[in-house]
Amino acid sequence: MSDSDLDPEPSIVLGIPGKWKDRSDIVASIVRDSGGYLFAGKILMHIASKTSFELDIYDHDPELAEKVRWGSMGQIPEEDLSALEDHTFTLYLLSYETGRDVAEKMMDAAVALLAAGGLVVKVENAGFSVSAAKWREHASSKAAYSLQRAMVMLVGEEREYFTCGMSTFGLPDCMILGSDLDTSFETSIEFCCYMMDEAPKLKEGQTFGIAEGAPVYRLSFEDYTHYPPGDPFHNPHGQWVLEPVKED
Repeated sequence: MSDSDLDPEPSIVLGIPGKWKDRSDIVASIVRDSGGYLFAGKILMHIASKTSFELDIYDHDPELAEKVRWGSMGQIPEEDLSALEDHTFTLYLLSYETGRDVAEKMMDAAVALLAAGGLVVKVENAGFSVSAAKWREHASSKAAYSLQRAMVMLVGEEREYFTCGMSTFGLPDCMILGSDLDTSFETSIEFCCYMMDEAPKLKEGQTFGIAEGAPVYRLSFEDYTHYPPGDPFHNPHGQWVLEPVKED
């Protein structure tokens, strides 16, 4: 039996760096400031609901600030990015399960860690970072749009864009062909939210459009080949490909 059989990789990973003095300070800050969580024996638990996640602690990473800057897409204030230079630890919140309910609870747990001294949230299985303020905003809503914006990233170029991160919800990602960035961004959000809210029984050959006058796309399904199996960005649920329907 291989090590991978003994130690499965987590399905969802959120990194929360902060400026705690030492590991004892992390524990004390969570008890004091998290709003109802305890941390003991690598487990972060919400006292009232008994919801729990594994929590790993990593020491200062000299490259972390630059990684967050690169993954922030200009959405994190410079003040927050500068603060990361002096971070002392990063807390990694782990889940071995997926699904909307799990994602919502993880978002709440990340909010608690931000309250306990965290600076930003790194969405490790989608490759981007979210400011503390924006994360709290998304977590307070729980609408599909907010969940998607917190956990999913759009990647690509030259009229071929694809999402990364829908595996968090146990759902396929999507790829938008033949459209510019703005149209692909809007379409991908609407399509992902449609899957999250409606759980439709999609079939190849069906069409999808977000509004009257907007592009209409025909659906096909394929494996998620942008990243190989075992890569944190890989989606084992595949992807829906949206290709524009040609006008007659």
